[in-house]
Amino acid sequence: MTSSYLLSMSRLLSSRTDAKPECNWNYFIAQIKVTSMLFAKTWSQCASLALWLGILVVLAACERLPHEQNPPKSPYNTSTSRKPLPVKVPTETTILHLPTRSFAIPRNYQGIYPDGPRPEITLDQFGFVMFLPNFDGFDSDTAKYSGSPGAAFGRMIHVTTVREPVYEQMQEGKPVKLPASSWGDPEAVWKVTLPPGWVFSRTINGAECYSPPATAYNQGTIACRGKRSNGELLIFSGREVDASSPKSGSIEIRNFSPQAGLMVRYSYSGANVSQWREIDDAIWAKLEAWRLKK
Repeated sequence: MTSSYLLSMSRLLSSRTDAKPECNWNYFIAQIKVTSMLFAKTWSQCASLALWLGILVVLAACERLPHEQNPPKSPYNTSTSRKPLPVKVPTETTILHLPTRSFAIPRNYQGIYPDGPRPEITLDQFGFVMFLPNFDGFDSDTAKYSGSPGAAFGRMIHVTTVREPVYEQMQEGKPVKLPASSWGDPEAVWKVTLPPGWVFSRTINGAECYSPPATAYNQGTIACRGKRSNGELLIFSGREVDASSPKSGSIEIRNFSPQAGLMVRYSYSGANVSQWREIDDAIWAKLEAWRLKK
């Protein structure tokens, strides 16, 4: 009986090499019962050995579970390749009111939103984005950057603030004048932008640029001042980079225009610093075109 039992266990093990291995627990239980009967009748070392050998054989055969070779299909879509969702670029405008002036801004300069009626909004400030080389808002090409602006860093101009300047604020019930640099006065901004010890380094598209003593940590750091197309002073600073590394630095601008009566704050990749005047012109041209005339 022992030899026949071991033979059956051997056949069970050899059957596990089939293309569709499966663990027949009913058969396993039946074999244990047979072995137990043999063990009870003989109480011999051979039977005991057969019992444990049978258990080990069946467990070894069951180790290769069916799901390892033929995984069940998940009721959910586990595919990592996703088709991009269709995006409809908005074509309508949004009316934004600042304290003393209003703007009709095309929605595609503020993001990808569905068309449809939107209420007019009164704000202290607003922002928008546009893309090089044509200074357009989101279109069918750049819509893919709507949820991941970092991917468009080399092309995006991010205007974070457009607001009317605030010259004073109330403190303990009394109006207190704010520092001129806080509302973007160019001369005041230049004084706080250029630290002591910085020296003239070069000219970028007509702007005088200064840099700190070179170290491994401030390479490409600049502070510049130049004339806007309307003759006003423009201050910009940040970290200049070469075209091979467009994500390692950015240029920041905080500037007040006396002619427009607005303060703007915006940034763009340091790789585009040579276009500082063209970028500035494009921002003010958009604001002028969007402004609602009374």
